This record gives sequence, C-alpha cells and structure tokens, in this order.
Amino acid sequence: MQKVAGYPGVVSKNLDYFQDLFSKPQLKHFAEYLTGLIVCDKINIKQINNIFIGHVEYSNKDRFLTKSEWPIEKVDQRRIELIREKVEPLKPSKGCLIIDDTFIEKTGKHIPEVGKFYNHADQRYIMAHNLVTSQYVTPGGCFPIGYRLYRKRDKNDPEYKSKIEAAMNLVDDAVSAGLKFKTVVFDSWYFCKELCKHIESKGLYWLSVAKTNRIVYDHGRRMSLSEFRQTLGPADFRKIIRDGHVYYCFSKTIKMSKLGKVRLLISHEKEDLSDDPLYLVTNKLGWEAKRILTEYANRWLIETFYRDSKQNLGLGDYAMRDLQGIKRHWYLVFLSYTLLCLSSMDGMLSNWFNANVRTIGEKCRFASAELFQELTFWIIEKLKEQRTADEIMNIMFSPKAKIGEKFQMT
Repeated sequence: MQKVAGYPGVVSKNLDYFQDLFSKPQLKHFAEYLTGLIVCDKINIKQINNIFIGHVEYSNKDRFLTKSEWPIEKVDQRRIELIREKVEPLKPSKGCLIIDDTFIEKTGKHIPEVGKFYNHADQRYIMAHNLVTSQYVTPGGCFPIGYRLYRKRDKNDPEYKSKIEAAMNLVDDAVSAGLKFKTVVFDSWYFCKELCKHIESKGLYWLSVAKTNRIVYDHGRRMSLSEFRQTLGPADFRKIIRDGHVYYCFSKTIKMSKLGKVRLLISHEKEDLSDDPLYLVTNKLGWEAKRILTEYANRWLIETFYRDSKQNLGLGDYAMRDLQGIKRHWYLVFLSYTLLCLSSMDGMLSNWFNANVRTIGEKCRFASAELFQELTFWIIEKLKEQRTADEIMNIMFSPKAKIGEKFQMT
C-alpha cells in the first residue's frame, strides 16, 4: 500500500459532521481509521497506522479503538441522521428494511464471544462471530443500519437473546430512528409468528420466503405448501417479466397456520415448471405477483453488503481480544460503507460518479487514486522546500517520533 499524506474526499468532507464527538487527537485517529478501512489491502490496526506519513506508535490507535472514551453510539446515531438527511428529500415511500445474518469466521482462541456454528453454505462447523444485521433499502441507495451479536445459548446468561429477538430489536431500532419504510423482508429462517406479529404491531408489512413444509388451508383442507403446489396445473401460472427476467407465477390469498390470511406467491423460472418453485408470503394481501417479486429482490442487497464489507472494508479483518474494540470496528465499517454509498449523491460530479464509479470496490479504488494525488502534491511541496530525495524518503517511511519532523495532515 502506498504512503498516505491526507484523507480521501469521502472522509475529509464528512469530518465536520462528527467533530464535536471527539477530542482533536481522537478525531485524527477516527479519520485515519476510516481511511485505512477504505484503502488498505489488509485491514489491521498496525497497517492502518503505518500507511500515514509521520505516524506515531500504532499502540495509540489501538488504545483509541479499545480503551479511549468516545461515544460510539452517538457516532452511529449521527451516521443514521446523515442517511436521513440525504435520503428523506427523495421521499423513500418504497423503502424497506432487510433482516439477515452473517458469519465472520475467526480462528483466534482468545477472541471474545466467538462461538461454534454450523455453516449451511459450506456444510461444516466453524468458529465465528454471528451478526444479525438490518439494511435500509431506498431509492437513493442501500445502507447498513444496525447489528446484534448473536451468542449461543448459555443457561447462566440472563442477557441471552435469540436471533428472532435480535431481529425484533433491529426493527424497533429502525422505527425509533425515524427511517421511512413500510416493509420488512427476510428469509425463511426468520419466518415465524413472533417476528411477523411484532412487525405488524408497528403498522408495517412483512415479506418472507417460506419453506415447503409450511401449513396452509385451502377450501377447508390442511396441507403443506408442497402439497398445495401439486394441486395446481400449468394453466394456473402466468408469465411475469421483471427487470428483463421471466417468471411463471401463481398468486392467491390463503390461510396459513399461525398467521391467518396471507398472500402467497409461487414462482418458477422455467416455462415448463420443472424447476423447484420459490414460495413467498406477505401480509400485504393486495400485492400482485410482480410487486411481491420486486420487494423480495431487495433482500439480495444485504448479501451485497456482506460481500463488499468483507472484501473491501475489512468487516472480518480483526484479531483484537477486546470486545469493545471489535464492536467499534464493526460500527466504523458500517460508517465507511455508508459514506461511500452517500458519496454518489454529493456534488456536481454525482452524475459522472454514478456512471463511472458504481460499486463499493470501485469507490475504494477511487479513494486510493485521490490519495495518490495527495501524495504527489506533498512530494512536490517537499521538493519546493529543497528537500533531497533521501530526506523525503526518510520522512515518508520513518515514524514521526524517530525523525522529529513536524508534520501537519493536509
């Protein structure tokens, strides 16, 4: 990784928004850590510290993350306010909240709250942190909102919460934050009476994929969804085109065990209906097939967040033994992701930015290019000061404490 002589625009333009929450030294660590998350190839405290010209001992940044007193909850609240400020003018009446969870696999024996989980994707047991998270999907972009760290059940732990309780807490948090959305979307693991009724109590709709063994009632007959599917013929399905993709769908209001009346959608992708169907269920009884498909498609955006935050922002790149430091790391990854998403909405270059720098990976590379430009300007200034090449290299690659060089971040 190149040496760094400043902050990328996505960080520097937003520092004033958080400045009052930090002391001056803390604000510097805050800006440097966000920068490191965005541009470092491998995320760890030492590397983030050492990329900066004139850096001090990395233990200072470690203390900032693990021991220093600063209000991470207020920082995250300020992040949510920033999302509302940017998105609400777009009137996101079609906004929705996505609930899902992800594993962050860890091998360190001394990392706190790591548990043993079965990873269905890899079909093996892993040691990991299991995060239940919420994602806010709006016309202006998609933003991580909150998380809960799920821990395996411990009979002696009075604070234990199930994933369903974690999901309900995340819905409550999003509502309390004043985010504008009407639908909560999740997969079959979260599809249960407790979560659905909790969402309904907030005046919201829910939408979920359902497993084939869920029980429905049709004309007084009790049957599973797979059995109900067998009662349908080709004539019951109609062709739906959404975003260039073709689906063959059946939709009906039906009674489901424990939930009462729901809207059921059965969707195939093959015209001959030979593939396994997708079962979608919602409490919004008036939705047609295309609307249900469109709403559920939003769920995959949280998978994009998990991929991008792990590959580009180091969501899982930590080896700290301090739980507060780990949680602060997660919050700051959420913040860096949010700032990168909001960057597409800022300034006169927004149209060019949206056309040329679309993905989180591209935005990280754009930030790296900005820093290369900053470094070039810094070298030019040193040359104007009659510094030799050896002196410039010494300043760039030696810690501030060793060279006595007075250095001011640009």
